[in-house]
Amino acid sequence: MTNWLQRLGGLRWRLRNRITGTALRNSERSRRDLLDEIYYLRDVAGERGQRIAALQARVDTLQAELAACAGSVRLVSAKPSHEDDITSSEDLSDECRDAAPCLFVDVTELAIKGGQTGIQRVVREILRALLAGPPDGYRVEAICATSGRSYRYARTFARGLCPDLAPNGPDAPISTQKGDVFLGLDHSMGATVERAAAMEAMRQQGVRLWFVCNDCLPLSHPEWFPPEVNATFKAWLGTIVQVADGIACISRTTEDELRRRMDVLQPVRQRPLRLGHFHLGADMPTDFAVAKADIAPDQAATLDGLRTIPSFLTVGTLEPRKGYAQGLEAFELLWERGEDVAWVIVGLPGWMTEIVQRRIRHHDEFGRRLLWFIGANDPWLEKLYATCTALLAPSEGEGFGLPLIEAARHSLPILCRDLPVFREVAGEHAMYFSGLDAESLASAISTWLDAWRSDAVPTTQGMHWITWAESARQLMGVVLGEATAAEPRQSS
Repeated sequence: MTNWLQRLGGLRWRLRNRITGTALRNSERSRRDLLDEIYYLRDVAGERGQRIAALQARVDTLQAELAACAGSVRLVSAKPSHEDDITSSEDLSDECRDAAPCLFVDVTELAIKGGQTGIQRVVREILRALLAGPPDGYRVEAICATSGRSYRYARTFARGLCPDLAPNGPDAPISTQKGDVFLGLDHSMGATVERAAAMEAMRQQGVRLWFVCNDCLPLSHPEWFPPEVNATFKAWLGTIVQVADGIACISRTTEDELRRRMDVLQPVRQRPLRLGHFHLGADMPTDFAVAKADIAPDQAATLDGLRTIPSFLTVGTLEPRKGYAQGLEAFELLWERGEDVAWVIVGLPGWMTEIVQRRIRHHDEFGRRLLWFIGANDPWLEKLYATCTALLAPSEGEGFGLPLIEAARHSLPILCRDLPVFREVAGEHAMYFSGLDAESLASAISTWLDAWRSDAVPTTQGMHWITWAESARQLMGVVLGEATAAEPRQSS
């Protein structure tokens, strides 16, 4: 009887513990789900808040300009949707229009959404460089296209970016003439497809049309993107290979890939499509205040902590191709093995990485040896480049690799995946790794650390990088010079 009571008591104890443990696990799971929802809503709310603020500021500016121009408005005949995308100099008065040709730079995504991705960073810096040093004989105008409206001057936006360099005047529909150049610098794919007929009309008028291609990854690796991205990219590429005079790629690797794609697409054209490439830039901050900007006490404490252990910096939006899932598993292996090393992530939350984002936010090392800075501004990013031990670039696909030259600007060593474009950019000034599993990357990091402790890692000193002004000149050399032409396929 006593044994039976003891066994019953033991069963009750185990059952109670099991129920309590289950309840605790369920509570922990519920807590994490709620935190995920809070973080997600905070990110979405912050992004929407920024867009609303930007749009409201634009509305206020437009209202002020309309009020100022109310006394000098000239009525023009109504036209069907998007037919006012281009307007000859006879159709619309433009006090800045003269015999000099104009370089129209499409900055639609940047001007309307204020994006902070790598592409928008490129657009912003190239536009600044072109405004500061226009091609000989050309006037530079930023333009953008909102849904259902024509291409318009983005002078208000340009003046906010470069107050002393951007043209004055209202954000009116653009006025084109023979000899002008349209440069599709921004990644505004939907706007381009929507205005294919207007662009063909530009070309017939004598405007040269050029577009910038950042990569062909939505075609080569559609699994890395939401389905609509692949469809939109195909429509964009199909449009520009028909209407464009040329395409400028951001690396020789990307140009080679585009040529292979062209061989498959075999677009029907009556004239050659010129292809070329240029490289992206990396400047020291032009504003001295940015370089010397004060940082918050918690940021100073973070930098102090990073100086005590080896730390690897990865810069880029959290999306499937960037290698964050492999990176997290690799660092977990290193921490399990007793390696005291930090991983610093700078990038916005992207698509199809919700699980990785959740694992990062709820990781035991989050805030200690695992740091994630969303939307870091330029001063803070500068500090991180100057403080971390090395740049880690585990991305599985890139059109260029801007963080590599930003690292070189800070003499920061590089450990990156063995991609052809990374070889093109960094050459012998980086250590490379292969493999997609956690062990491959963990071993590569361990090998790099051993070499670093022996002062034997490749140095980025002497690695070639150019300024944004040089990058803009290279781009203009492609657009206005003699880039290599892809021969057309004649229509039957």
